[in-house]
Amino acid sequence: MRASASCGARLVTTVSLALVEVLMRTRLLGFVAAVVLAALGALAPAAQAAVPAIDGQTCMDGGGTVEYESAQGSWICVDGSYNNKPID
Repeated sequence: MRASASCGARLVTTVSLALVEVLMRTRLLGFVAAVVLAALGALAPAAQAAVPAIDGQTCMDGGGTVEYESAQGSWICVDGSYNNKPID
C-alpha cells in the first residue's frame, strides 16, 4: 500500500513540475513577444518621420499639383520642386 502511495506522489510531483515548466515557457514566450512588439511599435513612428512631408501650399508654390494616389491611399505632390513627395 505504501509503494503505490509513493508512486502516486511521484506522479503528482512530476506532472506538477511539467506544468510549471510549460507555464514558465509560455510566460517567457509572451514576454519576448511583448518586447519585440514594443520595439517594432517604437520604430514605426521613426520610419514615418524619415520621409519629410510637405503641405499642399508648399507643393503648389514649388510648381506642382496636389493629387490623390489611390494605390497608396495618400496625397502626393506631382511635378515641380517636390515631385512625388507625400502631402502632410
